[in-house]
Parts: sequence; C-alpha cells; structure tokens
Amino acid sequence: MISKDEDFFILAMRPKDTGRLLWLRLGNCRTRDLLTMLNQRWSDIENAFSQEQRVVEVR
Repeated sequence: MISKDEDFFILAMRPKDTGRLLWLRLGNCRTRDLLTMLNQRWSDIENAFSQEQRVVEVR
C-alpha cells in the first residue's frame, strides 16, 4: 500500500499485521514531481522491502 496518511502507518505497525506500507512523508506536490522522486529512489525502496521492512518511509 502507498499512503501519505499517518493512520495507515499506525495500522501497519500492529503486531499481527503482515501488510507492507510505502509511507510518503511529503507535502503537497505535483504528480510529476512525486513520480520523479519515486523513480530516483525506487531501488532503495525495493531493497528495503526485500529486507523484510514492513514500512518504508520516504521524505
């Protein structure tokens, strides 16, 4: 799941939750800028999830 909402972070941190969250900690931005930022960091994001991190925070 991808979200900017802190509520999803709280849900993802529940002990029995097995989901994964890409938590975007960015202010309002244009879709183009968001996609550019994600493209630049995608290998780091994939690496974090492959190391079994349940929540990956992007600032």
